[in-house]
Amino acid sequence: MAYRGSAKDEIEVLLNSQLSPLIELQALDLRIGEIKEHQRKTPELIDAAEVPLREASRLLKEATATVDLLMKERRERERDLEAHEAQVDKLKTRLTELKTNKEYQAHLFEIEKAGKKRGEFEEQILVLMDRVEQKQQEVKQFQAKVTELERIFAQEKRRLEDSSAALVSELSQLEQKQG
Repeated sequence: MAYRGSAKDEIEVLLNSQLSPLIELQALDLRIGEIKEHQRKTPELIDAAEVPLREASRLLKEATATVDLLMKERRERERDLEAHEAQVDKLKTRLTELKTNKEYQAHLFEIEKAGKKRGEFEEQILVLMDRVEQKQQEVKQFQAKVTELERIFAQEKRRLEDSSAALVSELSQLEQKQG
């Protein structure tokens, strides 16, 4: 029986000595596969990390464009007001040229009506100024958010790239062991 136990032990040692390199090789292959999968996913991870920054940049761009449009509309209303004021001035200068009381009263009515229209222009301008101010505050908030997200994204990208570089080094070492 002692003989049988030692033969069994010898076979077991022999099998372990033959299987051990295969097990190590399989472990190397598995780790190499994991590293290659991680490398394949790194660009996707970087892209995913950039999504909040791209969204905030888009919102900043939209808010800035809205400010520009509102400013343009405000300038148009101011030009309309100036043109209207010039028209009212002409009406006022014509008052001295009028001959009848009826013409004079009709002209005064036109001037009064023009005064109301002036108030409408001024109200529109004030509303636009308020909207511009609100949008400018939004732009400032988006700018701060974009700056913060740029910083966060740069850190995350650097972390992912550093991790990828470390894995490349490990992969090189594993492939040398494998070959």
